[in-house]
Amino acid sequence: MHTSPSMDDGQVKMLGPIQLLANNDANLLYTQYCFGVLPINFVLDLRKLCFLSKQRCHGISVHNVFYDIFGFYEFNRLCSMYSVCGQSRGYFIASVWDVFRTVVF
Repeated sequence: MHTSPSMDDGQVKMLGPIQLLANNDANLLYTQYCFGVLPINFVLDLRKLCFLSKQRCHGISVHNVFYDIFGFYEFNRLCSMYSVCGQSRGYFIASVWDVFRTVVF
């Protein structure tokens, strides 16, 4: 539990960690950006992009079939959401960080 001084009566008010994070979402995102930490939803999308990109180019035909069935739509959706302009991990990382930067600022 974290303590926060009260303004009116000098008593200490106890706040749980969830309350602290819920009240300061904008500050939390800004802090994550400054420390170079992506929120979990951005991390998961980045991992999906990297994984599906590898599956798309795989030499084994079974992987290509699964990509055609399950991955094609998801990969295209993520590429359009993050405006990915290249097909490498570096482009994926830069695109995800660009979108996160627009969310923060």
